[in-house]
Amino acid sequence: MLQVSNAESELLKEQLQVQAEATLVVQAIRSAAQAFNVTAKISGSNPKLAPLVSWRRGARGGNASVNRDAEWRVGLEIIRALAASKPARDCLFVAFSGHELGVLGTAAYIEMRPDLIRRAHAWIFLGSSIGAPRQPNLIHALGRGA
Repeated sequence: MLQVSNAESELLKEQLQVQAEATLVVQAIRSAAQAFNVTAKISGSNPKLAPLVSWRRGARGGNASVNRDAEWRVGLEIIRALAASKPARDCLFVAFSGHELGVLGTAAYIEMRPDLIRRAHAWIFLGSSIGAPRQPNLIHALGRGA
């Protein structure tokens, strides 16, 4: 995917209409980076139960949007509601950094918890477009069998 400024949208629309061809030349330099995830845990009353894991993409600099704000607000409201309900199982929450950079945050989180993928009761992702106007709100969940 190539992201371009809205300032170029009219030119790009014109070029699309005439099916213009383009060549993209990219000069990139790789540099080492470290993941910084935001995590929270609500301890359940029965720590022997497999945990519930809710994840989302972390905030990215320069990409503030209504959707990002809605993602954070919904996530925080879920944490508040679950904490008030005193759940039976541990509930883990993580906002991954480096999602667009080779999933750096995801890899770092799992590296520190290698058994979590199999041990978790379910992994829940609320969807990147939650809160976006005229978009279906989708919830993605992966869980172990009933």
